[in-house]
Amino acid sequence: MAQRKKSALEPEPAPNTLPDYLGKPVTGTSIRVRGAGDGLSAGMAITPEILAADELGHLYVVLECEVGGHYHRVGKDDPETWTLEQVLNAGVAVVMDADVIREAIAAQAERLERASRLRKGVLKLPITDEDSLLAEHERGEHADGVREGCPECDEELRLEKEGK
Repeated sequence: MAQRKKSALEPEPAPNTLPDYLGKPVTGTSIRVRGAGDGLSAGMAITPEILAADELGHLYVVLECEVGGHYHRVGKDDPETWTLEQVLNAGVAVVMDADVIREAIAAQAERLERASRLRKGVLKLPITDEDSLLAEHERGEHADGVREGCPECDEELRLEKEGK
């Protein structure tokens, strides 16, 4: 049976750009948050509010956390994959007004959607310069420096300026 020829539009899989952890490879990360309800409950006690269960909508919560540790796990289905689970201990939490945080949430949702499409090899047509830059970034081609117009590079610069 002949193999399907790969289209030039299909992105190459991203190389692993994560550093080793204690001498073992890391091919993915995950986050576990412990004690998230405590910080929010304490804040709600100061400014109590009834969150109506019958109202449809979203609640935005900002949570301050401390990195509490790591668990390095081999993949269940593939012994070549290693996930570094990062444990966060929740601190202070606050419910935020949607107008204050909406832009950041929307930008992150768009980055997640694009990354998902790139991993699946699904490209939205027409392919824009931004899509091309994101595909390059996902493949690790921007590791040598920031590329103008790349949303991921812009986000990395913003976080660097904020000291994160």
